[in-house]
Amino acid sequence: LESQPSGMESSSAMYSRAMVTEMVLKASKTKPRKGQSRADFLRTITHLHLAGQGLVGDLELLKICPGITVLYVYDNKLTSLRGVGGMQRLKGLYAQNNQIQQLDDFVCPPALQQLFLNGN
Repeated sequence: LESQPSGMESSSAMYSRAMVTEMVLKASKTKPRKGQSRADFLRTITHLHLAGQGLVGDLELLKICPGITVLYVYDNKLTSLRGVGGMQRLKGLYAQNNQIQQLDDFVCPPALQQLFLNGN
């Protein structure tokens, strides 16, 4: 995905579900098994590499991947971590070098062990 206009705060206002699905499919190190639906595959992703993708806003739309345990979103233009609270299995969040200035809307996932925010 290319960078989106920076005037909006919410990722859901900028990215459609189809766009997010395609981005996740490209970023995943694993690929769907033959005959596996996209929705089923998205539920199996545990590590997601979205560093340097020009992401802006928040992470709300990544709820399509409920099994994520490690999320790499460093070197983007994120302004919020909203959306990670619903990632029940998330253990590691790498969100360095974004534009996050406050954590008012951050809800800590229950399994989170590592959070990297330097450079924000």
